[in-house]
Amino acid sequence: MPKETHHRSASFSVLWTLASRTWREVVAGVLLGAVLGLAFPTFIQLAGAIERSKLFSGSGHYGASVIWPKRGTATLLAILLVTGIYGVSRLYPFAKKFWISWRAGLVSGVSTLWFSASALAFTLLGLTGSWLSLCALILGAAGSALILYRDFKVAENPGAPVDADPDEPILNEEGDILDRQSVVASIIRTAVNDRSAVVAVTGSYGDGKTSVLNLLSAKLEGRTDVVCVRFSTWLPTDQRTLVSTLISAILAKIETRLFIPRIKRDLTVLTRLLFAVLPKVPNPFKPLIEEPSQEQQIAELRRHLSSLPLRVLVVLDDLDRMRKRELNLLLKMLRGVPEFPQLTYICAFDHSALVRTLRKSDTVASQQEAEYFLEKFFPDEIPLPKIERARLSVEFERRFYAICDRCDLVSDPSERQSFKEELRVLWQLTLKVYFNNLRRIKLLTNRLRYSLPVVGQEVNLRDFVLLEAVRLMAPVLYEEIFRNARFFMFPQWRTTDWLEEINPDEAKAQEIRQAYFDRLFADLPRPPAGPVLAVLEDLFPTVKSYLTGASVPKSVIQNSSRAERERRIYHPDFFPRYFIYGVPADQFGEGELSAFVRAMNGEGDVARCVVAAKRKYVDLRDVPMKRWDFLHRVAFSIGRFNSVSLQALAIAISELSDRMGNPDVPGLDDALTGIRIVFAVANESRLGVSAQHVLEEVVGHATSDMFATRILNEATSDNGIRFLEDVSVIDRDKLQSVFRSRMSARYRPGGEVSFFPAEGKTAIAPLGRWALCGSEGKEQVHAYLTHEFGSAHWKLGRFLSYFTPLQGISPGQDPLVALAIYFPLEELQKLITEYGDSSGASVEDFLAVAQFKSLYAGYAGNRS
Repeated sequence: MPKETHHRSASFSVLWTLASRTWREVVAGVLLGAVLGLAFPTFIQLAGAIERSKLFSGSGHYGASVIWPKRGTATLLAILLVTGIYGVSRLYPFAKKFWISWRAGLVSGVSTLWFSASALAFTLLGLTGSWLSLCALILGAAGSALILYRDFKVAENPGAPVDADPDEPILNEEGDILDRQSVVASIIRTAVNDRSAVVAVTGSYGDGKTSVLNLLSAKLEGRTDVVCVRFSTWLPTDQRTLVSTLISAILAKIETRLFIPRIKRDLTVLTRLLFAVLPKVPNPFKPLIEEPSQEQQIAELRRHLSSLPLRVLVVLDDLDRMRKRELNLLLKMLRGVPEFPQLTYICAFDHSALVRTLRKSDTVASQQEAEYFLEKFFPDEIPLPKIERARLSVEFERRFYAICDRCDLVSDPSERQSFKEELRVLWQLTLKVYFNNLRRIKLLTNRLRYSLPVVGQEVNLRDFVLLEAVRLMAPVLYEEIFRNARFFMFPQWRTTDWLEEINPDEAKAQEIRQAYFDRLFADLPRPPAGPVLAVLEDLFPTVKSYLTGASVPKSVIQNSSRAERERRIYHPDFFPRYFIYGVPADQFGEGELSAFVRAMNGEGDVARCVVAAKRKYVDLRDVPMKRWDFLHRVAFSIGRFNSVSLQALAIAISELSDRMGNPDVPGLDDALTGIRIVFAVANESRLGVSAQHVLEEVVGHATSDMFATRILNEATSDNGIRFLEDVSVIDRDKLQSVFRSRMSARYRPGGEVSFFPAEGKTAIAPLGRWALCGSEGKEQVHAYLTHEFGSAHWKLGRFLSYFTPLQGISPGQDPLVALAIYFPLEELQKLITEYGDSSGASVEDFLAVAQFKSLYAGYAGNRS
């Protein structure tokens, strides 16, 4: 059938269903409206007659009684006015609620519409006598068309995914992805053609028993020789309710086709017989006690049922959910079925679950007794065929990748293919053991449907799927993993989590983990039989180490960067995200990072990118840990920025460097992370400019002397180079020249900026690095200090206090050597003698002066 034809056929079917459902309301509305239309003109005529006879006048009297009070009309108008105002104030919320309810299909409105239209039409007909008045019925027809259109749209757009509920059974053949039609045909053949009294449809939880019963009902719906009675056995709350509701359901269904007064009476008798097993007989059935014998009553019911021109199939679902007392009563009803023709019970249940309910104890003998007991009641059993695992795998992939497409995850074709191959291996090795029916697959994919849009970008997708599988298989263990994270991740990889480390000694930590896992996994089967431990082994290196008996490989412990790059669950930065479905408040999320990268790459101009980067850093000034994590994530994801953004990042870091001084949290040094970003930019070959240019820009724009000094040292030092990949590309003399120019412009004699502020201290190391930038740098520093000491003598003592206690640059070195880098020692001694008591402004300053004088005396003596 062409797609368009099928769509038209489906639309006609929906409209026909809606029309057949509302025609009764139309008829009722028209009839009631016609009655009102007839009564209203009659009332008006009677009122007119009363008025003409003066029986009821505006100011008259009847005997001694006032028929209408004086000023009655004005009073009535006032009442109507107040009522109108009140009604209008209440009208809007009522109208709004009605409109929303009407659009959703919660309110039909058909009968009200036709009542109003009919009342108007027949009222006008009674008043005018013109048949044209009936044209008012057109309003009802137009309104009905509008209501049908609304219902059609509501039916077309249910507003929820087909498989939103994991326990939602299929309703028709279109949803039968497991091809259960052969099972349905077998049930029909056994129940209708072979006339079996009781048919058992068995299968495990989630195998689709209810779906098969739905398909059966749909298959029998159009047949005239069969009536199908659906009944859920786990809804009744007690034995009496079970019997009454079941028999009522059977009678109600048969009565839709036939009049059955005798069968109705006989089934009431059957109810009394069944109630005989109960401790108390309800009052309505007491009069039935004085009746013929049980054999005669059953024979009478059998005779009447034989005359039914159709077969009654009573479909009982969820027998395995019943309590033992109700189940025993139901089985007693089934035991009498062979006596009744034209009646078949189709019972769906999990065989093993029903055995567990009926057995008296956990012994093998008791279980065997329950098995034999069931065989008496269900001689005809149709087991649902096992679902092919390959089909389940295909169904999981179909649902899972539809979710990924909606969340824009693994969208790259090569990445998706690689991910598919890896996931299929995991499915075959571990997941297929537990996810062996469609219900469990729906449970997993439904959880992923709601969680991945929230946290999909923040986690490793493969790890997240496996952890959700653990959550389904072992929810208590899932909570335990979250509570005792330190046994599953590596806390030492994050500075703020060091206290969570089990033990600094890895051998001791392994021993503690071993004892903990022994207790935790005591009742779980080992892989490959145990799917839970198999999944945990794949997720956590520590669990794999426990199961294999080997230590955690150093290649894992020492490779935190790879785990971070892949967002693995055992990395402390990402572990909590798998459980809270979000980013901790002290971390910078992947979603935020992606938005920042997009914003930077979208600017296209270095200056605007610099502003954007600085704004983001400043916005995080009140959350220091998240601010550091922002810089850390930028440094780690440098490859995601384009060439313009890269240049802007380096400049922005240099212009922010004065705010990256002492870390707010120990171990989280913004400046060090900023240096990593600068050199990561310099190492980028796609930048379009040289590393030399990048470093010159950073040194020249740096707002922090110490930051510029550290950049210069990292780029020009022969030892301890950690960030620059190729030192040979750097022109050291030119970079030192840039640094000299920066320092001389900032610290010129008489300038506003000084190394010796009136309060506090600033870092002195940049001054020494300036002095080491060749002979020109040394002369510039000498001139600067000479001017500073001369302008304020106390600055000499303050200068010396930076070096208190005096010590060498390296162990065993003369402590005055470091001081000589900044200023000649002889001149320092002369200035101290010259300035005398004015060479310091604090006790600390004078102590530094005294120490220098002592050391210099020894130094001068050695020289002489």
